[in-house]
Amino acid sequence: MYCSKCGAKIAEDAEFCSSCGSQVEEHIGVSQQAAASVQYRHEDDTKGGKVFIILGWVFFGISLLFVPILFGAGAFIMGYLLRKHNQTHGTILMVMAVAGAILGTLLGMASAGW
Repeated sequence: MYCSKCGAKIAEDAEFCSSCGSQVEEHIGVSQQAAASVQYRHEDDTKGGKVFIILGWVFFGISLLFVPILFGAGAFIMGYLLRKHNQTHGTILMVMAVAGAILGTLLGMASAGW
């Protein structure tokens, strides 16, 4: 049997994990190893999603002021990658990236006197 918190192998009759000290949880119909791997995958997805969110919105902000086509495209890509983790937020970021690229281009043209 494996600990659902840290994934360490523990005895079948143990009440607490010898590695991390957490209480052993019983999973009916699911092995401990499978439960631990699901938890680790979920934590990795959450961390990856946060990176896409932060980079996407930073790229969007930069696209309004500096090289809108490049940073707008970067924000769009981050939104596309974010859709794996959070489809609604990813779609919103993609739409805002296009709007930011267009608005940034128009602002640049206006400041240049076109």
